[in-house]
Amino acid sequence: MSHLKQKVIQVFKAIWTGFVTIVTAPFKVIAWIWKWWTTKPTYKITVSYDSKFGNSDDVVYENVPAITKQTWKELNFITADKKAVNFKANAGLNYRIEEE
Repeated sequence: MSHLKQKVIQVFKAIWTGFVTIVTAPFKVIAWIWKWWTTKPTYKITVSYDSKFGNSDDVVYENVPAITKQTWKELNFITADKKAVNFKANAGLNYRIEEE
């Protein structure tokens, strides 16, 4: 009788472990997504129309979540307002990207 009781207890423990895993899995996924979403880096982008930074012609974008294209002639990114910004120059761009 005790051998049968041990087998039944093992089966119920296995069922309970599977049940707990199935019930807690969505919460673990939600926690992982939340952690991933809140720790993404944002950037501060300064674009200068001449070779000197700090003049009155500089344009500063803060809290930029994504840079889509970055070359020496072109810079594309998406602002925090979800607007696409595109800078192009034939002679090359003067820009500075800082991680916030």
